[in-house]
Amino acid sequence: MPKFILLLIFISHSVIGQNTRTDKRVSEKFHEFFYYVPKPSTSNSEANLKSKYSSFNQFSLEKLFVLYDRTSPSINDIIFLERQIISLSENLFKEKKYILLEAIGGASGCVEPWYEEKEIDGRDIKIIRLCSGCSDYRSNYHLVVIYNAVMNQLLGIEPEAKHVMYSSRNFVENSTTTLDFDLVERTYSFINIETKEMIDKGFWTKLNGNYFLVSAMDDSKNYEFALTKKKHLKSTDIGKFKLIQ
Repeated sequence: MPKFILLLIFISHSVIGQNTRTDKRVSEKFHEFFYYVPKPSTSNSEANLKSKYSSFNQFSLEKLFVLYDRTSPSINDIIFLERQIISLSENLFKEKKYILLEAIGGASGCVEPWYEEKEIDGRDIKIIRLCSGCSDYRSNYHLVVIYNAVMNQLLGIEPEAKHVMYSSRNFVENSTTTLDFDLVERTYSFINIETKEMIDKGFWTKLNGNYFLVSAMDDSKNYEFALTKKKHLKSTDIGKFKLIQ
């Protein structure tokens, strides 16, 4: 089901199976947070990313739900919107709007309430459920995963940042280079071990089993890695990076 039709459902319908008073409150709270635009952060780490969405501002959950499409042919567009998903999660946390997301829909349909409140680790958490059809479910699911990874870390539900690191002697001649992925912030960095030099850094996304990296230092640089059976990374351009942690 196209996303714009689902938005019409969000606007015009309440959640099935509840009494009218509860139904109205659930609908009102869902809309309150679904369309809410937090105050943007002052940093703009993705300023060099070329994307057709670069001129957009004031990203809400609703806007990202509509725009984020993992079938897009533009890696830059996908990564740019993922940066906005991360920023939205961070900015909502700063405003003490503790919201977690759930993806519903697909073949199972959307029968759960689209808004709920829970207590998790002593905090009052708002649960927003995003409904999508079969064709959009994968994009919806990944939006939820990216957003929740940040919010869970900030809430202390998953307090430790998750990194994975690789190394190679092919990237810089006669030197060992590490490739460090931040799995929550979805950033990467290439560092020369001998000189401690930051060779490159930027943002990554994973599509169809491959990692796509776009530099924040030089917009002409991008990389594609396939994941091998031994969990190493392999690029046709720069060779293999071996998993070290």
